[in-house]
Amino acid sequence: MKRYDLVVLLELRQITKHSTIIDLIFDQLLPEDSNIGKQNLHNYLNKHRDSVLILLDGADELKELFKSEIMKIVEGKLLRECIVIITSRAIGLGQLNRHVHKHYIIKRLSVDNINLYIQKFFNDDEQANKLTNDIEERDIESFASNPLNLALICILYEDCDKTLPTKLSELYYLLTVCAYKRYCLKNNICNPSDISINDCPQFKNLISRLGKMAYNGIKEGKVRFEKDILKHHNISDSDLSVGLLNREYTTARIQYQQIYVFQHKTIQEFLAAYYLHISISTIGNECIDSIITNTAFYT
Repeated sequence: MKRYDLVVLLELRQITKHSTIIDLIFDQLLPEDSNIGKQNLHNYLNKHRDSVLILLDGADELKELFKSEIMKIVEGKLLRECIVIITSRAIGLGQLNRHVHKHYIIKRLSVDNINLYIQKFFNDDEQANKLTNDIEERDIESFASNPLNLALICILYEDCDKTLPTKLSELYYLLTVCAYKRYCLKNNICNPSDISINDCPQFKNLISRLGKMAYNGIKEGKVRFEKDILKHHNISDSDLSVGLLNREYTTARIQYQQIYVFQHKTIQEFLAAYYLHISISTIGNECIDSIITNTAFYT
């Protein structure tokens, strides 16, 4: 990093309008009282390209509508000598692969690495060894080899009486149940042992409302939700306390505002899938067919 005089981090999910790259850097990174103008910034970047590092974070969360300016950097049409690093889930790579010089993939964890992570996660060797043995006995090493899955498995195992899922949908279902149980315990709402989507109407109602918002968000390419969208889906402050949504603030200096995002995009995807599952009888086959052919659900 010492070779760079300027490191620029752009969170691509923050982009909500058509902007030039100078506008994006200016809005996201410079303080409102900065005495640096856009032309000064443009001149500096052009003059010092070989000492500028640009980090584009979350290409899979960038709306298709706003990709053109970012692609100019990726394709070398803008700031050609700058070093550019892009992060993305595999689902968002698309045309990026054709333009990058080097492509690094986070590999799945080996069995040894799975065991090492579990040992470091738990301070209790007995609990760590038990989880390691349970994963081996249930033959889910391939499932646990995904770093995110393994982290969630450890959290679930620690918080929910050594519960161990065997498939992805079960993992996310149990995580939502676990989050709601913690919320109920904290607020003395109901007996946590009775909580399941089928047996607890309040929980089912909450997951349904969050699921509809998650589904509409994916359909529209949204991972960030303004307060008025939450109000439209009847998401209250107490619903936010469950912990499935995070409150954040935009980094844009001109449109600084409070926004809400799901804990992880995979949480949003699970809730959207659940909403479709419970709505299948009302939305009909035509809607399902349109979802299957809609690229917004796969990019």
